[in-house]
Amino acid sequence: MQPALYAMAFTSGGLFYQESLAVAGVYVHLHDWTKVKEHVKEQNLLQARTQSTGKRIWLEVNTRLQKLTDEEIELLVNGTRHEQLVLLWIAICKRYRFIHDFAVEVMREKIARLDFTLTPQDYEIFFNAKAEWHDELTQLSASTQQKLRQVLFRSGVSGWQECW
Repeated sequence: MQPALYAMAFTSGGLFYQESLAVAGVYVHLHDWTKVKEHVKEQNLLQARTQSTGKRIWLEVNTRLQKLTDEEIELLVNGTRHEQLVLLWIAICKRYRFIHDFAVEVMREKIARLDFTLTPQDYEIFFNAKAEWHDELTQLSASTQQKLRQVLFRSGVSGWQECW
């Protein structure tokens, strides 16, 4: 049986820390994603220079935040920076199975060994092992593979390292 396909759209950005906090803050008051979307767009809370950029950022932030519970979103708004980073990392892992699997299979093992340094080689070994089971990975261009690694390390890994 073939495993579920990996969604690889996380090349569109990093952690979206400020944007996520802004959207979450509106959600805490409105508790209605449709109204949140309208408010965010009307107030240009994402500080997007173009409509297409705003739409892309909104879709990414909204999709991630909707993976969190209302209690988690409340903590995201009112928590410490450390708690915020952890929650955004959790949201990314819930949104992207590829990143979740990287966290579980690579990062957890490194933590168990008290090794808090992730290297490009860690990523390459993981990617190549997953590519044996996920044809969608073998179809990515070399530049897309490089971009995925950059975004993963910039958003997830740097946020993860800051959590420790």
